Amino acid sequence: MASAGQNGPRETRGKTGKSREAKKPEEDVEKALLDRCLGYTMAVKKTYKLKHVEYGENGRKISEKEELQTGVDEIHVPGDTGAQKFWLVNRRHDRWQSRPEPPADEAGLKRAEELLGGVDSALS
Repeated sequence: MASAGQNGPRETRGKTGKSREAKKPEEDVEKALLDRCLGYTMAVKKTYKLKHVEYGENGRKISEKEELQTGVDEIHVPGDTGAQKFWLVNRRHDRWQSRPEPPADEAGLKRAEELLGGVDSALS
């Protein structure tokens, strides 16, 4: 269903009821979180001071000039473990949980009860 509103452009809604325009920010956030999880390389613009010194034949300094030059460095931003945990807990809940339930081990439980039963009788 399409609607024309006074506040903005026309929106089309899909099966979920969310507009296509509303999905774009969600996709951008998901992409940014994935980048944060995996790490990324980015270009950083830096300014450097270069010093040019001229020396005469006798080894004495004749002139000294300084100039600023701009360059681009690439830096690597490593993956963030907090973002990785958030991603895994929410996307792979079957394998990653904040507080996983211990597996039920019937044989282990019976053995523990036997051992604890012996402790209780020894204390009496």
